Amino acid sequence: MRDKHLSSSKKIVSMSFEQLPDEILLIICSYLSPFHIIKTFNDLNYRLNCTISQYRQNIDLRFLNIRQFYFFCKMIRFNFGNNVRSIILSNAAPAVRQLILFRKQIEPFTHILPNLERLTLIDHYDDELDLYLPLISILKNLKELKINFIKNKNETILSSFITQMLTDNFIYFDHIPKRRRRDTLTLEKLSLTGTGYLKLTPIYNETITHLTIEIENTDDLVIIFTGFDYLQYLNVNLKQLTVLSSNLCNFLCNQRKVQCLSLIDFRFQARWHPELLSFNQFISILHIIPNLQNFSCTLKSETNQKEFDNSDYINIEKWRNLCIKFHNLINLDCSIKCILNSSNGSETDFVQIIANISRTSDRSINIHIYYNNENINHMKNYSTVELDIQELHNMTGLQLCLSSSIINSAFK
Repeated sequence: MRDKHLSSSKKIVSMSFEQLPDEILLIICSYLSPFHIIKTFNDLNYRLNCTISQYRQNIDLRFLNIRQFYFFCKMIRFNFGNNVRSIILSNAAPAVRQLILFRKQIEPFTHILPNLERLTLIDHYDDELDLYLPLISILKNLKELKINFIKNKNETILSSFITQMLTDNFIYFDHIPKRRRRDTLTLEKLSLTGTGYLKLTPIYNETITHLTIEIENTDDLVIIFTGFDYLQYLNVNLKQLTVLSSNLCNFLCNQRKVQCLSLIDFRFQARWHPELLSFNQFISILHIIPNLQNFSCTLKSETNQKEFDNSDYINIEKWRNLCIKFHNLINLDCSIKCILNSSNGSETDFVQIIANISRTSDRSINIHIYYNNENINHMKNYSTVELDIQELHNMTGLQLCLSSSIINSAFK
């Protein structure tokens, strides 16, 4: 009897593959490459197509050999092109010049991929511009485009093309921009890296909300501020942070025309000469974006560290006044890199300014300046703990207890 009980307890329940729950199937897929998932499970039945839908919708072709690449292209063209929402292509090995091969295989592009929303092109050569630029104005659902350029030969030509791409009222055909209806464009996020530093011409765009770009100087930055009506996030790599040209200075006199009211998150890095661009001039550039909430910058200078001793850029009161002027500012993070030793020319993080601004009625501002010989993560800061009286009234007993423990730990 006991043996019978043991044998029954060890009974193995057989189950077909199709009876496995979706969670188990997805765990199995996590051990396979996207290529093997599509090759093995695609179109076996409706349920499996739904289970592996993420692998049919989001296609990453970067790491495929040429045989696997052609298989995927065939599946996209004849099987599930309508389902594809995101594609990542790369010219790097193992599939060299993948961007050209993909365009040759997927044609007509907009007919095969009508619902494409995100396109990422890595190691893009500038002689491939005619392959993908025309698609921007005819892919009706394209919301995000990322291009990483490589081996850029002619920055002047590239600047002209990109300016056309940023202007949302064109149809690109044989390098000739033609006017089109703006309501058919949906591109919201654009990232262009590896282009070299671009010299922009005036732009007008009503769709892009997120932009990452490399530009020549401050004049190009103002062109971006004034050319995008709905820009919310901007990440810029400037060749040089300069004083504005006289033409733009005159234009800035009319604040109503140049304010970028939609921008709330601004990040940039640039080389600059603090002796040529004063702190007040630096602040005047930021005045164009009055609703800024998050600001991060990295400033690089060839000035020796000792020459910064009396600079306004490391004056905590100057930064405090900046925080006061920008009523919506919450986070500020500025790193200044300079030459540590003039003899060897080594670059170092000389100073980092970090500010956290409370959004309560009293607008308390907590600013710290960390020098290069201090560890930000382990520094002990003696700060005044400020609590708004209205916040205290609205706190529960548990919240008051937690606040009390935080205050005690701050002064230990």
